[in-house]
Amino acid sequence: MAKVTDEQIKEMLRLRRQGRPIGEIAEAVGCHRQTVRAYLRERQSSILADEAKKEVLKELLLEHFSELVEFASEELGRRFKFSTPEESHGIIGVLGLPGLGSPLYMATEWERLYKPSSRVKKLTEALREHTKGWLLWDYWHEWEGVVSQYRMTSDDFRDWLVKKTEVPEIFLVVNRDALTKIQGWLFGNVLRLASGEPYQGLEIVRVKGRQELRDDGTVVAQVDDGKALCEQLAGILKEAQELDLLKELQETTRELKEKQELLQDISLKVISELEAVGMKRGFPGSCFLCPI
Repeated sequence: MAKVTDEQIKEMLRLRRQGRPIGEIAEAVGCHRQTVRAYLRERQSSILADEAKKEVLKELLLEHFSELVEFASEELGRRFKFSTPEESHGIIGVLGLPGLGSPLYMATEWERLYKPSSRVKKLTEALREHTKGWLLWDYWHEWEGVVSQYRMTSDDFRDWLVKKTEVPEIFLVVNRDALTKIQGWLFGNVLRLASGEPYQGLEIVRVKGRQELRDDGTVVAQVDDGKALCEQLAGILKEAQELDLLKELQETTRELKEKQELLQDISLKVISELEAVGMKRGFPGSCFLCPI
């Protein structure tokens, strides 16, 4: 087999991938047809492997883009829409604040707005990498600036409640799921107080010898007498009401209610940009989630 250069071999492979016939390739690289055929036969297995790999990566990349499109158009935009009151129909809620309802409902709505899952965080960062320079992120940062004080103050309160409940006398008598609900119930009540709503009390019930925290605010603990736990939780709430942090949260809640018109203007711009993302089939650049 005649000696050829690496450049000639690369050109042979490139032209072959384009579907060019042997004779045309031989003429293009200045080699005999038999020489071209021999080199292509020798490299055929690597060519096929490369092509298969490219097809797999192409499919994975399309799946990645599809996931980003669906995430942007159907999931991410919910954060910038009204949070309606619990069990309400046709009632316009608020922007940037959890809709009024039971403590657990309000705590869940707050987490939807301000405590995204690790999956949401990763997809958001991936979308940011693929859409650098878009107006979407200018509007996004504008929104963040308006809600930042409320987010920080409410998050500080949430951290305070978590520390107050993760103590031996509570931690050892309830399981982790029950403790998470207890923390949500306490935090939801703080959010109710900050919005001018009354505190929603506890009810102790016994179920098959055990107690737990139900979605309706009923407290159930793994103790013979839930009264002591109930009193302790009520004491935490009473202490919370005496903190300067509650006054600050009430103030930031009031301010955010007064900025609803501004938030609505920003939300419409963000949602419009996210809808534009939903029309894309591909994106420039790459991110840490890209398969290639």
